[in-house]
Amino acid sequence: MYVRFKAARSADDVRTLTSAHNLATDLAALGEHRRALELDLDTLTRRRLVLGDEDPATRATAHNLSLDIAAVADPARAADHTERRSTRPDNGATMFI
Repeated sequence: MYVRFKAARSADDVRTLTSAHNLATDLAALGEHRRALELDLDTLTRRRLVLGDEDPATRATAHNLSLDIAAVADPARAADHTERRSTRPDNGATMFI
């Protein structure tokens, strides 16, 4: 699905980004953490540009990236993604990504 979306649309299309996120999740579930990490890193970069840091989809990819990084045994780098805080203007709650 991801390859089809990427070929038919731009790599920055929301549907392509969703498909990339889902593929990275599947790769991680299969133990392919390095491949998942590479795809999640690219997807996070693109989602931040297209959707912004506060979008739930961007946050979901950031979370998955931190899990990928931890899975390839780089906990310090994983912490860079999980300890970033953001205060949402709608309710003032602090969220972790």
